Amino acid sequence: MKYLPDRQFTQADPLDFTNRVSIAQPTRENSVFLRVDHNIRSKDRVFGRLGWEHQDWVVPTINPNFTETYYNYPLSVASQWVHTFSPTVLNELRFGFLKTNTDATHARAFDCNFKQNDLGIGIWQVNSPTGPRPLACKPGLENENRIPPINGLGSPFGDIYGLGNDKSLVLNTADHVSILHNKHAFKTGFEFRRSSMTRYAANYPGGTLTFGGGESGYGFTSFLLGYPNYVESPEGYPKTVPAQNQWGAYFLDDWKVTSKLTINAGLRYDHVGVPVDREGFWRTFDLTRTFTTAEGAKIPILYPSVIGDAAAVPLFKTDNRFFMPRVGIAYRPWTKWVFRAGSGWYNNSAHFNNYTILNLMFPYSAGKEYFSVTDPGLSSGTRQFRPGSSILELGPSLFAGQARVGPEQIWYVEPDRKNSNHVTWTADIQRELPMGTVLTLSYVGSKTSNGSAIMGFWNASKPSPDSNFQARRPYRFFHDDLRPDIPVREASTIQAIISGLNNFYHGVSASLDKRFSRGLAFGFYYTFSKATGESSGPQDGPAGEDPRNWRDGRGPLPFNRRHSAVGHFVWEIPYRRDGKGAAGAILGGWQVNSIFALRSGFPFTISQGDDLNTSGPARPDRIADGRIDNPTRRLWYDPSVFRRVTCNIASRPDLCHYGSAGVGILTGPSERRVDLSASKNFRIAEGVRLQFRFEAFNAFNHPFFGTPNGIGFVSNNSITPDGTRMGEIRSLETPMRTAQAGLKLYW
Repeated sequence: MKYLPDRQFTQADPLDFTNRVSIAQPTRENSVFLRVDHNIRSKDRVFGRLGWEHQDWVVPTINPNFTETYYNYPLSVASQWVHTFSPTVLNELRFGFLKTNTDATHARAFDCNFKQNDLGIGIWQVNSPTGPRPLACKPGLENENRIPPINGLGSPFGDIYGLGNDKSLVLNTADHVSILHNKHAFKTGFEFRRSSMTRYAANYPGGTLTFGGGESGYGFTSFLLGYPNYVESPEGYPKTVPAQNQWGAYFLDDWKVTSKLTINAGLRYDHVGVPVDREGFWRTFDLTRTFTTAEGAKIPILYPSVIGDAAAVPLFKTDNRFFMPRVGIAYRPWTKWVFRAGSGWYNNSAHFNNYTILNLMFPYSAGKEYFSVTDPGLSSGTRQFRPGSSILELGPSLFAGQARVGPEQIWYVEPDRKNSNHVTWTADIQRELPMGTVLTLSYVGSKTSNGSAIMGFWNASKPSPDSNFQARRPYRFFHDDLRPDIPVREASTIQAIISGLNNFYHGVSASLDKRFSRGLAFGFYYTFSKATGESSGPQDGPAGEDPRNWRDGRGPLPFNRRHSAVGHFVWEIPYRRDGKGAAGAILGGWQVNSIFALRSGFPFTISQGDDLNTSGPARPDRIADGRIDNPTRRLWYDPSVFRRVTCNIASRPDLCHYGSAGVGILTGPSERRVDLSASKNFRIAEGVRLQFRFEAFNAFNHPFFGTPNGIGFVSNNSITPDGTRMGEIRSLETPMRTAQAGLKLYW
């Protein structure tokens, strides 16, 4: 208990998390930027730029004994040599690199007096070829915010997720040649990039504990009783040193066909090399290679079956098919009218960080997973541990004697995966209006194919009354040549790096812009759009429930905003700029700026616990719309329109199925925001002036509320949601008003 501070006050609601004071979040940043420009001669110009920063910031927790501190040290260099061969031929040679060193540490990470095993909640140790080893001077227990009543407090020992050290280096070089010939402006060139990294990190370096309602009826009760329904052994901090080469070449022609028509056409080729761990730390679950058991069954293996330099091999094929055309047309039929249209095909490089998880397997890391297995109890709504199954219990016995056996979490990358790519098309009409204003009507569309993501439930089971989903996984066993002592090993969760996801975007917009004149400029923009798809990002994974049906997760993407209206203005206050005396010094030279926005809210998805015994996500059934008139922060939607899907109520087998509630079916609160700034220049001497600037973000302090709470169930037999604080909003999307002032000296 010495690591748990005493409470400072008693909450009015024991199931609610409240606070009375704010916690300081100190941030420090030092930056240095240098630039040198030099004209070697009339035909040669060079420049060089150096940027260096030191950043560190503290992320406080409710427990001051387990704060987190992050450090970032970026160093960037950029240079360019421009050579003019002739008035019509120009060459640009560029080179640069970005080097970063990022550390994430925990208050107890290097406290050798703190030992996770001394907490008395289990034997937490990292599995290795030489046998389990205790965590020494490493972070403590990770609880992953999964005790539902605590509502975001997380583990009493801190939220220690993915801490470690990253050192990365990106080298870039490019050469571009521009040629003018009659009505054509040609441009051609190439680009080369090499990315490399040295990383010491894991998803769960100290392991995880998860408590649910299956053991007691309510997650917090299970926590108090000491019965988790899922635990994972620590992964430690294994090393990975990946590298990847990419290059591209292009040719572009701007053809001025007539004084009214211009055509832009080009072709680009991109080669995205397969990332490889330079020291062979990556391995994958391999479905193309099998091991034959003594009974004649064929099971997948882990590949490569060697370690060291011999294992530094590509784990999937290169996707070399990207000869990508682009075309654009601009037509001016009349003096004040312009029509534009264009389309292009673009290649996306997969998120480099996705592949660094492939080192989290034996012999560098081997996370063991254990699940409790329960059956309906003797009385209605209760459950009991299945006779003969392993019972998970907090205390010295947790993991004791189990550290070298049990199902393992493994990782998989598709051997024939495709690179993500997208096609974009646009069209707009622009009309010049009086007083220097321009009206534009436009349409933008795009289609992303073969999107990449990490699917954490790739090996999930189908819905079933049998809560032992481990025995029903599609892939139960694997073989590892590096561990011949146990030829057939048991697989648990398989996290798969997949491709093949699809996203779509369509948007129409109108804008009105006034160019700066007579001390005033302004603009107003309105967009009506829809972004839908199957995954919002490379690390978010598909949004569906069924790993065999990705379209089940297609819906509005989390960043989709149906309506967005944004305006801005810049106004130089028309007081005499050359005014003399005190009045001129105080009132003259002021400029006021503002950006104001009105946007619809973000979509959100209603989910529930895994009552389907799949080890994957689950969504309830939806029997009505769910939106209510005049929603408030305390109740944003109607939870009663949802029905639990469950395979754990023997009398209701009709509920044992994937839920019908879709992805992003409800929309959160809208945003109303005004940012203001004012600045004034004071002339001190010839060529010397002092600028005062004041800025207020969210100037009128209007809250932009976050996503409402989901649904919950008090009893194992509850079908209609009956949890606490359902539909209530407990967070903000953006901070409240922030104001800052500054002085800048120009000379």
